Amino acid sequence: MRRLQTLALIPVMAFGLLLTACPGEPGDPDGGTPDGSTVCNLGEENCCTRNRDCSHLTTSTYTAVCGENDACEFLCNVASDCAGADFEPVACAAGDCVCDLGTCTLPSCSNDADCGGTGLCVGGSCEAGEAAPDGCVLAPNPIFTQTGATVQLYGYATKGGEFVVSDGTWSYASGDTAIADVSAAGVVTGGASAGTAQITATITGSGGTGTCTVAVNNYVTAGADEVQVAVFDELSRTPVEGAVVVVEDASNGTEVGQGATATDGSVTLSGITAASINVHVFTEVDATSAMAPNGYAYISAMSISDKDVAVYLPRNANGSKAGGYQGEMTVQDFMAISGDDVHVMLAGVSLPGNFIDLDLEVLIGEMIPTHVVFGSLLDDTLPLPSGLVLGVGSEFFKADYKPLGHPGTRTAWALGGNLPIQDVTNVLGPVVGGGTSDLPIGQLLGALLPLFNGFNSAVEPGVAISEYDRVAGTDPDGNPIMVPDFGQFPQQDVNLDTKLALKGEVSIPNLPQLPDGTYLDGTVILAGVLVDGQGLVPLGITAGLDVADATTQTPNGIVNDEGDDATPGKAIIRMAPQHGGIEGSRYVLVALSLGFDSMGTTGGGTQALSGAVHFFDGLSWEENISLGSSFLTFADSATYDAGTRAYTPASVTGADFYRLAVDGTDDRTWIIYHDGTTAMTLVDPAGYTCGAGACEDRAIAGANLDAQAVGSGGVSASDLFGWNGTNLDGLVETVQSFSTIDVTVP
Repeated sequence: MRRLQTLALIPVMAFGLLLTACPGEPGDPDGGTPDGSTVCNLGEENCCTRNRDCSHLTTSTYTAVCGENDACEFLCNVASDCAGADFEPVACAAGDCVCDLGTCTLPSCSNDADCGGTGLCVGGSCEAGEAAPDGCVLAPNPIFTQTGATVQLYGYATKGGEFVVSDGTWSYASGDTAIADVSAAGVVTGGASAGTAQITATITGSGGTGTCTVAVNNYVTAGADEVQVAVFDELSRTPVEGAVVVVEDASNGTEVGQGATATDGSVTLSGITAASINVHVFTEVDATSAMAPNGYAYISAMSISDKDVAVYLPRNANGSKAGGYQGEMTVQDFMAISGDDVHVMLAGVSLPGNFIDLDLEVLIGEMIPTHVVFGSLLDDTLPLPSGLVLGVGSEFFKADYKPLGHPGTRTAWALGGNLPIQDVTNVLGPVVGGGTSDLPIGQLLGALLPLFNGFNSAVEPGVAISEYDRVAGTDPDGNPIMVPDFGQFPQQDVNLDTKLALKGEVSIPNLPQLPDGTYLDGTVILAGVLVDGQGLVPLGITAGLDVADATTQTPNGIVNDEGDDATPGKAIIRMAPQHGGIEGSRYVLVALSLGFDSMGTTGGGTQALSGAVHFFDGLSWEENISLGSSFLTFADSATYDAGTRAYTPASVTGADFYRLAVDGTDDRTWIIYHDGTTAMTLVDPAGYTCGAGACEDRAIAGANLDAQAVGSGGVSASDLFGWNGTNLDGLVETVQSFSTIDVTVP
């Protein structure tokens, strides 16, 4: 939660650098010379090199610019302009075009249904698809089931190791139906026998086939008066051996069973007759572990009714290692998009896990001391996001990108493009007043994000991310720090080849109020897709602000209701269609309501965040998107007494279950799922043995505690721990809204 400020500061730092390094008025945004004399006819290809070459064609209604194929073309104002003979393409005469950023264009498809049976939607265009796939990838992988429990498989076709969109059909077969069966739609059902079975998937195209397999590990149900708990690594999807499982009678908190998980990650405890139980899972922190050197989060499930329990453990943040990929952009890479002067790109790694724990520091890249040289104007070491690329004209402040990400198979992504330097200085000059200290973050976001509409997207799925030990480095002041070993990161090119061609209007609920009665500042909206097995891939970003200038406007919880172009409760989102082989994934919007300037800080130092999640199938041009959920308010009256270990929760209207997130020393966490109304005394983990010693107590004095409320469409805390589609393994699709706020600790 405290990392959100970095997201808001990205454009501020980048463009603050531009203002510092590029004082005064730019000479020529088109890169030409004042005495240019090229004269081109409308539509004459390979003629113009700059907008000035077309200025003689500009009329009182239309502006002429140098467009595709180096030909002069008019900028449209509205879609009806595109029916005129002077606009391209020819199809516009039929009235099928939209006016997109001044260009008449046929709208991009967002899914196969948009093609109306004329092809598949591939990168925003209706095409035939790959006829001869030679492989495939399945997710989730591996799969864990129990007798009668189901899991939906998702498949991606490949050719030569690259993800492709196939014109074929999928079929599935199980190697042992007694362990697990699979339907024609890819739904896996656990059988009556325990063990491991192979599911084979085949993608059959019109010119070839590809096959792939996934292992299904099936567990049988517990017997009478038994509780069976199976524990898995959330990231690697492997069983966790040696986890300490403690079961209590939820009615009185009395321990009724204890044990450690075996090699298959499960433990069965007998003689338990309680109707409702509490389950606690503690694990040893083993610094030599290749998977989780800083250990796993503890998980507690309070008052659950299921006696067959599945627990997926998140890994604690690991400050000793880092992984990602690297590459470098050139001026030619950016000039292939447009001829504007300011080059900006943010590269990243897809984000696995649920949206409650969305790690925006991973999204934007860690702030890394970077030696920046820009001609004779700048030669200094500055903290910049590792995934950021920034340049002007033929020179770069930072040409390389080195984003960080979670280990595993991920999708590399990037958003970037060019901006006219005159537009940047016109927008930022009045806001920053020539300086970069005390910057109004909200006002800057509102001014800058509309400039990003012309950016492009890059996507490369199936990238292997490994972690490496950090190495010694120094911060900008020369102090020793540990930094990622970027020399170990593999090279990965990103190609900004897909425009943000989808445009929608997001209806944003009223912003929630903080405990002191003030409103959060606004909403950041991430638009992207969920690539199964790889995580969230951003394809666009925007923001809606309550007020652009708090000194002249009064916050009322309604975004974008001030100014000449007021659209109360609305924000325009631009995003790329699915491309790069991830077609067929699910589109998702994640709206994060937060404090840009104050970071949600009240007089008591409390920080707050409220989020809403919306999955959707496709996006028609300028379609309205409703998030479907209001922003939740906050469990601000919750308290915790570290001396007595007593936690008093607070209920939130619209919440279906709650989490108490404890952040102890060294980023070691403990997440307690509960019903939000029942006071509890936290068990002391130090009373149990983890490995060679006592389990560490993370709910100690000085720990940070967050009270989190979650709206899930009726899914309860108890539902999260059964063998079903709503358990922790599917939390990313279960959460519809959430809020988090610091717990008052006397």
